[in-house]
Amino acid sequence: MPGSKVVIGRVARPRGIAGEVKIEPLTDDPRRFLSLKNVYVGGVTRKVVKAQVTPAGVFVALEGVGDRNAAETLRGALLEVERKDAVKPEGRQFIADLIGCEVRLQGGQKDRDVPRAQKAVRLRGSRERGHRARRQGVRRGGGL
Repeated sequence: MPGSKVVIGRVARPRGIAGEVKIEPLTDDPRRFLSLKNVYVGGVTRKVVKAQVTPAGVFVALEGVGDRNAAETLRGALLEVERKDAVKPEGRQFIADLIGCEVRLQGGQKDRDVPRAQKAVRLRGSRERGHRARRQGVRRGGGL
């Protein structure tokens, strides 16, 4: 059974001196950050004070993160929300729900299993595999 939390992003780096952080979204729609009230950052619950989605990226200000030094300590931390609060568009899946599933080609033959989330996330960044998946009619969703 997948966990009670869903990863929606990763802290990329601090922004400015007031403690804001740039987020690497791991969701289909970065605008979902605009409605966040609370988020788990590195396992700690934090209130979202402000969120912006701009052409330069997604930026959030978190309660208790008041300066650049505090923001720097969050670099690389995962952002998670409770599964019940996660946004999942129709026809999409969360990565955690795909672990252990078989991947089949359009002809029905088994290609591989999805053994763990780290490998699934790495597949997302692979240009070659991404093109192959699109050619085979695979739809990505929920961050995959």
